[in-house]
Amino acid sequence: MAGLLVGTLAFACFFVYDLNQLHQNLRCLRWLFAAGCTLLAGATAWLLFSGRVLFSPPPFWSALAWAVCAVFLFLLVYTLFFALPFGKTYIKGDSRRVCDTGVYALCRHPGFLWLAGAYLFAFLACGRAGMLCAFVLFTIYNFCYVAVQDRRVFPRLFDGYHFYRDTTPFVIPNTASVRRCPRTLRGGADSSCGGGEPD
Repeated sequence: MAGLLVGTLAFACFFVYDLNQLHQNLRCLRWLFAAGCTLLAGATAWLLFSGRVLFSPPPFWSALAWAVCAVFLFLLVYTLFFALPFGKTYIKGDSRRVCDTGVYALCRHPGFLWLAGAYLFAFLACGRAGMLCAFVLFTIYNFCYVAVQDRRVFPRLFDGYHFYRDTTPFVIPNTASVRRCPRTLRGGADSSCGGGEPD
């Protein structure tokens, strides 16, 4: 299915982007994160309107599932682009401080939860086989991606990441992290998300 192949290419872009940050941080490869996001969005749009319909949910349940999907997408966008200093993280690629407040106090890779949730509820809203495949395949890709980040990439990119890994869950929040998340969201002045305002 073309949409799944494009989504696979998107995750390949994410992997290469991280490898570039880890090694030479070449300016010519810094666009790969944006390219991956664009490819993944395009693949998702394609899969939403193609493929076999497995079931047709009643309008009320479909609307409810779309609403929950929208919440997960909002959390994903916030986590990736607003909870971090955008310029230093994605353009310069030189932010070295661990972000351990707000959603990043909840778990080390909250974006994994939000992306998986968005695909799951998009499937429940439309009932298409393509979205079910996307939910399964892209969640597997994303888990492998964040696992590599957690073990190989981030400890070398971010100061204090080993301590962050010892104090904050991987992707499944625990009681302590759930309590810490809203407390640190309110304490914006104490944020350690590296580098102040985006450049």
